[in-house]
Amino acid sequence: MRLFEELWLRLYFNVYKYQVFVSDLLGTPFTLIYRNKKVKEFFYRKHGIKNPEHFARNAKINPSFSIVIQLTDSCMLGLVTCFMISDLNVISGIIGRIIPESFVVYAMVAGIPSIIINHLLLWKNDKYLTHFKEFEKESKEVKRKWAWISFTIVLGIILILIASYWIMIIGLNRE
Repeated sequence: MRLFEELWLRLYFNVYKYQVFVSDLLGTPFTLIYRNKKVKEFFYRKHGIKNPEHFARNAKINPSFSIVIQLTDSCMLGLVTCFMISDLNVISGIIGRIIPESFVVYAMVAGIPSIIINHLLLWKNDKYLTHFKEFEKESKEVKRKWAWISFTIVLGIILILIASYWIMIIGLNRE
């Protein structure tokens, strides 16, 4: 269990780093607004903000609570949900009928374990924050290695989901 927890925390960290990268990439045009003297004077200095670029970036990527961490949380929920849906698809393919037949039940069977798993492994007592600090201190080579492992895991989950639909379709059409 400890190995899976460590793996899931590292995956979470790397998904977060990817989200930060994309956020910085997409937010680049808006940084020009922060550099404008009139905008700085009118909006930020009045409120005691000396460096609006730093303030906005920190608000955007703060690991405690920000848009980026919420996107990362959604991705992690989605990964577990994809895996649970894959299980249901394979079972449906083996049985020869769709299980469960109701979308609400389908969402509950896939979604509730996702929330529980992520809560226990990541969010309980803000466990991820202490691990983020540890992961930030690691060497570039170790970070790169875990980034590739994380990419492989995400790609694997997506491929498993696609394969499960293929298995389900074959199972439903074998009659």
